[in-house]
Amino acid sequence: MDASTSRGFKRPPRYNDLIDLILPPKRRKVDLSRYTSKHDEDTEDRPIATICGGAQQRKPKRVKGKTGKFAFILRAPTEIVLQIMSHLWPVDILNLSYADKELRAMLTAPENKFIWETARANVPGLPYLPPDFTEWAYAKFLWVNICDVCGARVYMKEEMAHVRVRLCAKCSEAYLLDLYMLRHRYIALHWDRAGLLPNDRHRYFEPGAQRLALRIDEMGEGPEFQKWEKDRRELVVEAAKHGYILERWIRETKQAAKDHVSALQSKRKETILDRLRSLGHDQRDMEAKEFLRHRLLNTSEEITDRNWPRLQKSLEQLLERIKSGRLEAEHQERNTNALKALYCDYWESLPNDVEKYTMPPVLDFMEFQSCKRLLVRCSTPGSDLCAAFLDALIEITREIQKFRANVREDLFFRWVDYEGSMSVMPWANALKNDFTRYRFLRRATTVFVCSQCGESQPIHYDSLFSYSFHPHCEQKGMQYPNLALKWSDIQRLLRAKLDPNEVMESIVKRAKLDTDTATIGDLDRLGAVFSRPNEDRPRGKIGWRELYDELMMLRT
Repeated sequence: MDASTSRGFKRPPRYNDLIDLILPPKRRKVDLSRYTSKHDEDTEDRPIATICGGAQQRKPKRVKGKTGKFAFILRAPTEIVLQIMSHLWPVDILNLSYADKELRAMLTAPENKFIWETARANVPGLPYLPPDFTEWAYAKFLWVNICDVCGARVYMKEEMAHVRVRLCAKCSEAYLLDLYMLRHRYIALHWDRAGLLPNDRHRYFEPGAQRLALRIDEMGEGPEFQKWEKDRRELVVEAAKHGYILERWIRETKQAAKDHVSALQSKRKETILDRLRSLGHDQRDMEAKEFLRHRLLNTSEEITDRNWPRLQKSLEQLLERIKSGRLEAEHQERNTNALKALYCDYWESLPNDVEKYTMPPVLDFMEFQSCKRLLVRCSTPGSDLCAAFLDALIEITREIQKFRANVREDLFFRWVDYEGSMSVMPWANALKNDFTRYRFLRRATTVFVCSQCGESQPIHYDSLFSYSFHPHCEQKGMQYPNLALKWSDIQRLLRAKLDPNEVMESIVKRAKLDTDTATIGDLDRLGAVFSRPNEDRPRGKIGWRELYDELMMLRT
């Protein structure tokens, strides 16, 4: 906008040059009177026939000016008008200037400059009026959320304080140039004259660069141009200093606005919660994420007796839905815990340790299809879960056997991978059935170790889930039947290594058992029959597990 028009205060020409360069060209106003026919003027106030056959009178035009709703400002005494204006912000005066031509003429007159100065003083921390803006243009730049190029809605950003133009995202991408493109397109012969344009970290407004290039070509290199260039550099330096101050003010204003909105939202939320609490709603439902994140709670509108009834109805419907889901989830959790307790009882009733320690972990057990169907059948209140568990026990047992077969297959292929890494002749594993895998994995010499626990703890198939698989110690709360791991997690921890296998083979040979058929059960039944291999230790017989520890210690 031209600073010398009737809407702004007149300034020296050097200030007008910068405004001409940073703002896009004006659009021509189209005179619509020549497109209006005489017939339209004659029929403008004529009644219009409606569908029902009656007549509908046109709405009267809004009256502005001396007889409009702002007429009191023009007719009121000067002291009263000035008293009113002393409480306004520049954006309020800007809106008044848009409302009426006479008001605009009065507010933009040079002798009424003090009105704008007083309004600027009312804004906390607002920077001073820069030399490249008029009062009217400064207020428009700060508070009118419209792109100066395309008219799209856009909020103030910190970088706009340096470019001196309010741009939307699309126009920023289209009209902001970096320093390289600026020199390449417009001022290649005068690269040092990039300082004649306001910029945000060497990003320049393209229409301003075009006009600057035209101005340089028109004026030439005479004394007049040198004087103009000197004045313009001073103006850009002043605008840049003001830009940093304005950027900080914009940032602080945004943060203050966010804090204010956050405070209003917190106050609204507390008011709503207090009212709902007094109506007897459960605190657990009001603490649900779905409720606390609902849009009705996270706005800044104040709660009043007028808007509360409608709001109360919507919130109570939401709370009823949350309560229904919570009760259903609590019932499901009770059934899940009860099913885990039944699992523990079933585990305790198993006849031997081999059955117990090859039983699926509780987390895998809960994912059996039979267990899921059992929970669905008992989802209604009053259902007998224990009786339903006994009815489904045959199906559950079938899934347990299937799970054990899958575990044996996974362990066997892990052993095959180990032998392949040791360059041992690979097994014809495609011909191996589950029974042969079971016999192979039960051998005392088929041993695995946990990657987190080191090699000090031998793991066999018959005692597979008897460990907590904890890196430092055995945690009783995590052992069977409350093992807090799934088989997929345990499988990734298991390794077959050379030293543990050789140690177990030597133990079986010391026990004078067959290495192809001996199990850890056979070793356990022997008891403490082994001599200590370490002479530094006290004399006496030890079991095979202690012997394994001492042999591994000697190897390390």
